[in-house]
Amino acid sequence: MKHTPMTDEEIENAKLIPAGTRCQAEVKSAEDHISAKGKESIKLIFTVYNGDQRKEIWCFITPAYAKLYKHAIVAMVSQEQYEAGEISPDLFENKSCEVEIGTQEYEDKEGNKRNKNVIADIFRMEGTISSKDDSKDLPF
Repeated sequence: MKHTPMTDEEIENAKLIPAGTRCQAEVKSAEDHISAKGKESIKLIFTVYNGDQRKEIWCFITPAYAKLYKHAIVAMVSQEQYEAGEISPDLFENKSCEVEIGTQEYEDKEGNKRNKNVIADIFRMEGTISSKDDSKDLPF
């Protein structure tokens, strides 16, 4: 059997969705979050669909990151709710959208540098998620 030798880093990076890719997504869960510094945010956990690939990616939205915060509210809730000046996590539950994927370097628990996918931006989605196939979740 022939193969292309890959480093551990190359294997790990092959699992990443390329930065700049727009994917359909839905919010799996949303909850209030307080950072270690006491800052309020909403933690959104997305199921992101990229062809046959499903990936869970989470992000925190907060007014401190105004663009992502506004785009999340307008794309999944409404412009009116954004202009009202107050939002709650339950308004995001099970909402669909499109997301732009980014990549970010981080250090794991052993101090090794790794890359992960992040949500770079959020857009309104028309219609339903086309690549979603719930039959993959069935045990048979």
